[in-house]
Amino acid sequence: MKTLEITAQILQHFKNRNSFTRNELLDFYNLYEPELNNRTFGWRVFELKKKHVIHSVGRGIYAINRRAPFQAVEEPIYREIHEQIMGQLSVLGEHRLKKEIYCIWDTKWMNRYIDQQLFKTFIVLEISEPYLETVFFGLKDCGLTNVFIKPNREMFSRYIMDTENPVVLKPLYTRSPIKKEKGIRYASIEKILVDVYCDKQYFDFLHGSEMNNFTQNVIAMHNIDFSKLINYAARRRCREELRNILIMYLDDDLKGQFL
Repeated sequence: MKTLEITAQILQHFKNRNSFTRNELLDFYNLYEPELNNRTFGWRVFELKKKHVIHSVGRGIYAINRRAPFQAVEEPIYREIHEQIMGQLSVLGEHRLKKEIYCIWDTKWMNRYIDQQLFKTFIVLEISEPYLETVFFGLKDCGLTNVFIKPNREMFSRYIMDTENPVVLKPLYTRSPIKKEKGIRYASIEKILVDVYCDKQYFDFLHGSEMNNFTQNVIAMHNIDFSKLINYAARRRCREELRNILIMYLDDDLKGQFL
């Protein structure tokens, strides 16, 4: 069966399912390719994900793509920060640059998901702990004077929110869910959702019903890998708090698998 035909059959077969397992997808393929081996099947899954037919919602669990993928909206400042970081760290060796040593996101992106729009926004720049001060002073030397390193709640409320285009510099947690777009490392939507809950000193303006709206709209608008989200929340030690929120918005089959 041709690729387009089997893709249409997959969409039809799983159209009423909120999620399905890797084994269920393999069983479906075996109806048309009884001799399909695991290696070839792995490529079939890779191609389906690459073409945005399906997406991962957990380890070995997939769903039909019905929502738009989360994408960062690039601005010149993100590229400038990226190039400054790469320039500073290139002296440490090419192998270090292959690691996920930084990621960036902007709180103005949150306006897509909340009713009360944010007029004071800031860039969140996370750097692997050993390079935090190197990057901080490097950015300062390059003319980015509005960079604040690991600000506490008082500093944040008294100084940062009155600064134009501030950059909050903080340590990057290991194995953070990051995505690359045009070479720049951005926080994934899973990471953003977790960090907003965990970093209350930066996001206490988002609480109550507005926080619930933010969570609900993110889940409704984008494909979410809940396994990735829950694992990252566990590393940030806010899994239970986030679990109590997610349980209100997940379908019953996903609740059983992840919560």
